[in-house]
Amino acid sequence: MIKKIGYVVFAFFFYLSRMFRTDENKIFFVATHDDSPEGNIGIVADAIKRKYNGKRCIWFTRNDTVAHPFNFFVRKAYHLATSQYVFLDNEFLPMAYLRFPKRTKVVQLWHGTGTIKKFGQDVNTGSLKKLEFRANQRITHLIVNSEAVKREYASAFGIPPGRIYVLGLPRTDLLLKPSYLGEKRGEFLAAHENLRGKRCILYAPTFRDDEVESPRIHLELSRMHAELKENDVLLIRLHPHVENRLRTVLENGKWDNIINLSGYSGVTPLLAVADVLESRGVAARVQTAVEMRAVAEPYVRGRAIHHLEKGRVVIFGCGTGNPFFSTDTAAVLRAAEIDADVILLAKNIDGVYSADPKKDPNATKYSKISYDEVLAQHLAVMDTTATSLSMDNKIPVLLFALKDPENIIRAVMGEKIGTIVE
Repeated sequence: MIKKIGYVVFAFFFYLSRMFRTDENKIFFVATHDDSPEGNIGIVADAIKRKYNGKRCIWFTRNDTVAHPFNFFVRKAYHLATSQYVFLDNEFLPMAYLRFPKRTKVVQLWHGTGTIKKFGQDVNTGSLKKLEFRANQRITHLIVNSEAVKREYASAFGIPPGRIYVLGLPRTDLLLKPSYLGEKRGEFLAAHENLRGKRCILYAPTFRDDEVESPRIHLELSRMHAELKENDVLLIRLHPHVENRLRTVLENGKWDNIINLSGYSGVTPLLAVADVLESRGVAARVQTAVEMRAVAEPYVRGRAIHHLEKGRVVIFGCGTGNPFFSTDTAAVLRAAEIDADVILLAKNIDGVYSADPKKDPNATKYSKISYDEVLAQHLAVMDTTATSLSMDNKIPVLLFALKDPENIIRAVMGEKIGTIVE
C-alpha cells in the first residue's frame, strides 16, 4: 500500500511536469538492474554519447530512492515527463500510473537475455501482476535476441508481438566480441593475479520475488570446496537484490577456492573471465601432431572422432607433424579425416579475387567459385596440395577475412561472407 502511494505521488509530479515541452534531445535511462558500463543501458548510453552530439542523458538507478524525496518525486518525475526517449532494463512500476505523449518512445532492454525461467505476467499474481501489466502497456519497443523467444516475451510482458523487435540486446552483442572478452579477461587477471592459470567457474544465480527476504544460494558450498579440482576456482556473483542478505554466508566460510565477487561492477565482465567453453558445458580437447602429453593429447583419428561424437570441441595443433606440408594442407587433411562438412579458412583477405586486389584495382571478387577454376587460374586460395586434397574429398572451403574477429561467428551462423570454393 505504501509503495502504491509513492507511485501515485510520483505520477502527480509527472503530470504536473507535462506542462513543459518534451525535449527531443533528452533521454531518460531507467537502469535499476545494471547501471554498469557493460549493462544494456550502459552500452546504449555510451553509443549515444559517441554518435550524437547534444543529447542529454538522465539516469534513474537503484541509488535513487525515496530517502531523497525531492530528487525521487520531483526531479526524476520532471525529467521522465519531458524526455523524448525512455530506456529501461527492468520493470518500472510507477509507469502503471503514467501516460506518455504519443511521440515518446519507451524501449525495454530487459536484463534477462533469454527465457530460462518463466517471469513477469506468467508467474506473478494479484496486485503486482495488475500493476506490472499496466506499466508494460507503456512499452513501445521491446528488444529481444531471437524470433524464437517473441512468443514467450509477449506473454511475460502482456504486450502484442507487434511491439517486439528482434534486434539483439546490446549486452549479447558485447559478449560476442572476441576483442572485448580478451580485454576484460586481461583486466580482471591483472587485478587478481592469484587467479592466473586457474579455471574460473562463474555462478551468478537469479532468484524469485518470494525469495528476496530469505534468499538461498542453492549450493552446498562446503561440498563444492571439497570437490573442486586443484586448479578450479568458483566465482560467485549474487544478484544485487539479495547480495546483502547472503554476504555473511560467504564471509563465514573459509574457502580459498570460492570467491565472492558480488561487489564487482556488472556481471558481463565476469562472463568474459569465466572459461567460456567449459563453463557453458562444452568440453574441449586439444590434440597435437607432435607429442606433448603434458599439455595436450597426441593426435589419434579415432579418438578425435570419439570426442566429436560426445559433443566436445576438438582443437588440432602442430600441423601434420611433418616438414614440407603447409598449415592449410594440415587443416584439409584433418577435415578429411574427421569427415568435416566445410572448412572455414580465415585469411588476411576477404575472399577469392580474379587477381591480387592490391596490385590490380580491376580485380573481381568471387562469391562462389569451383576448384577447377581455382586451379586453372592459379588463384591463391590455398597451396596446390591443399586445394587438390579438398577437391578430391569434396570438402567446400569458405574463405573470409580474419581482420574482423566477428566474421568467424558470421561464418558459423551461415551468413553470406567471403567466397565459397567447391
